[in-house]
Amino acid sequence: MIDFDESDLRIIQYRPFTKKWVNNLRPLIKRPSFWNNAFGENNNENNLFLNIGSGERNSVLISQDISDYQLLFNTKSIPYKTFNNSIFEEEQINIRDIWKSEFKKEIHVLYYIYGVLHSLDYREKYANDLRKTLPRIPLLKYKDEYVRVGKALIELHLNYENQPKWPSVEVITNSSNTSYLVNKMRHPKKDELNTIIFNADITIKNIPVRAYNYIVNGKSGIGWIMDQYRIKTDKKQES
Repeated sequence: MIDFDESDLRIIQYRPFTKKWVNNLRPLIKRPSFWNNAFGENNNENNLFLNIGSGERNSVLISQDISDYQLLFNTKSIPYKTFNNSIFEEEQINIRDIWKSEFKKEIHVLYYIYGVLHSLDYREKYANDLRKTLPRIPLLKYKDEYVRVGKALIELHLNYENQPKWPSVEVITNSSNTSYLVNKMRHPKKDELNTIIFNADITIKNIPVRAYNYIVNGKSGIGWIMDQYRIKTDKKQES
């Protein structure tokens, strides 16, 4: 029997750019000690997780929350820091000294790795290896530029819910009593990607088509939002 306790409710990164509430009770969560050690004694410490998917898609995405195993495909979540099992106040940065010596700050190593893992040249050159094993990170000549790009990407991917509206994008409403409920977002036509019909009251127009170029785990960021933010009944529940 599971004794539910609302104090165990936690936000998780369920799918790319989609968060959900779960109950963090021990019988429900796989590897609970891993996640508890990643957030400190009272689960109130901040942390960062480098989530790496395996197989053909081989995606990478940063998060600050517990990550679902299928956030990406068979996700490996690597914490930036962990806490001692017996002395939770003692944190350990999971970066080797040899890497720390190459950068001005420890966090710059994480920025650098994230920048490299998003490099199209890197992903193309090591595509076969990335399908089979965790990535190996080279120390490149222009490392400061990768730090800059990695930092910008991390800030964007962590704070995607609080980004300013793109100048060209229009949100058009056709009702004085606008509803924000959505059954399923869609494009007017399959190839009309610059427009999303949010619901009967709201249409989003002038979306830059290049926004769909960023692919994570087989879909664009917009694709994940459209797929996850909708009403969907499990077929097993219908039977």
